Amino acid sequence: MGPMRHAVEIGRTLHLARNEAELERLDALPDSDAILVGETLNLVDLVEDEVLLSLPLAAMHAEGECPV
Repeated sequence: MGPMRHAVEIGRTLHLARNEAELERLDALPDSDAILVGETLNLVDLVEDEVLLSLPLAAMHAEGECPV
């Protein structure tokens, strides 16, 4: 396997809920997700998780681009 370039494009709405009731209300909104946060939020960890979740499960080259 060699290196593979992959453009990361994440377009989603993520709501931050302060309590369980707010989490349920926000999670019911269409086309969005909600997470429960405490007193602090590690933004770097959140962005890292979102990027990892956006990656394909298996790295594959586009049709015709894989050297034999």
